[in-house]
Amino acid sequence: MLSPQMNRLPPLPTDLPLWDFHEPDYSIPVPDPRPKPARPRLSVDERRLRRKISNRESARRLRVRKQKHLSDLRSQLDRLMLEKRESMDLLQLALCKHALVHRENERLASEAAVLRQRLWEMAGILKLRQQLNPLPPAAWTCSADDNNNSFACFSEELLALNSLLIALQNQTN
Repeated sequence: MLSPQMNRLPPLPTDLPLWDFHEPDYSIPVPDPRPKPARPRLSVDERRLRRKISNRESARRLRVRKQKHLSDLRSQLDRLMLEKRESMDLLQLALCKHALVHRENERLASEAAVLRQRLWEMAGILKLRQQLNPLPPAAWTCSADDNNNSFACFSEELLALNSLLIALQNQTN
């Protein structure tokens, strides 16, 4: 028959590898020789009073925690509202800049169309002039009396416009 001390032995380890030659510790745990102090028995009223005090303290801690949480939420709300306001300001600024750029782009496109039309007209005039007067471009001159919008005054600028017109035609194709 097994003694009561034998029943307290720890179970044998089953997960040890086969090659582990260390011996497990089979020592018997020794109980603490010091006696535990007995708590004095409290009356029902004393226990009720202690429980009431404990509950009040617990409720106070809960109120403090709730108040801190509420304060944290308010500061987070303030921070998020400020971030939202800053983001809205940045968005408004970006929208204004976009509108300005869009208007400028429309103006430049309109101006480019007008200049393109003028270039086409000048190229037509240049071609007409070349057909009517087949002089080499170096012979074309402008005199003071030719400056009255007659088509007789051509210069190297018109030749540059003609090459620009050809470049524009190549870009659109």
